[in-house]
Amino acid sequence: MGPDFICIGGQRCGTTWLYHALRCAPAVWTPPVKELHHFDVGAQGVEVWPYRYRRHLRSRAAHYAGRLAGRRDAIVDPLWDARYFLGRRSDDWYAALFARARARGQVAGEITPAYSILPEATVARVAARFPDAKILLILRDPLARAWSNAMREPGLDPRDEQAVIAHLRSPGCVARSDWPAIVARWRRHFPRSRMLLAAFEQIREDRRAFLARIGAFLGAPIPDPGVERDRRKTGASTWRRGPPPAHVVEAVRDIYDPIAEASAELMREARAEVRIKP
Repeated sequence: MGPDFICIGGQRCGTTWLYHALRCAPAVWTPPVKELHHFDVGAQGVEVWPYRYRRHLRSRAAHYAGRLAGRRDAIVDPLWDARYFLGRRSDDWYAALFARARARGQVAGEITPAYSILPEATVARVAARFPDAKILLILRDPLARAWSNAMREPGLDPRDEQAVIAHLRSPGCVARSDWPAIVARWRRHFPRSRMLLAAFEQIREDRRAFLARIGAFLGAPIPDPGVERDRRKTGASTWRRGPPPAHVVEAVRDIYDPIAEASAELMREARAEVRIKP
């Protein structure tokens, strides 16, 4: 059966906030690890998986230690962890990760922003194996998204403006902001009725309306958990959380202005009323 929904991003578009909100919704289930990276690992090469495996194992171990220490928010699920860490990776293995939650009647899904830039063949594979999955994509101003990514890119010194500009102009960074290309690629394989666009800015403006929009699409209520957007320290200074300086904007305007213009209709769709067909 597999997941009821897959959130494919975008990167730096509030997916961590959404993950924690969904974890608080009784009718919805998401994995104990936020990003499964099942489909992009296959697209990038198997050598990526050991890194993900070790990182997820450390995270899960921390939750079990937290439960022993009395932390009530620690997520402990031995059966799921056994299947995740000990199972042989395949599409059947991936589908089985959601089986118990769906058997309980919960709406089950995952969030992996890297899926937004999966190649065409991999998107086709997702659709062929899980044709009933609903696809969710959160949009953000293209340059604002890229700037937020650059300010938190490992190994990139935010004080080195030339390096930051080079990163903003890099194909990988641009691809993650190219909403028209992303949406077109996924809608070639999933019908429009099964793919929802949402607006990152609405999380700040009216998070209840944002969650109501997601809930209407998923067919499950998502109450406001009362959590603000994650503002834990990430080593970023205050200026790094602000908008890009004017001269940086000017240096990348030739790339991001056309994407923003081409994304205008999608941005309007991301705020439109959700109409669910019976």
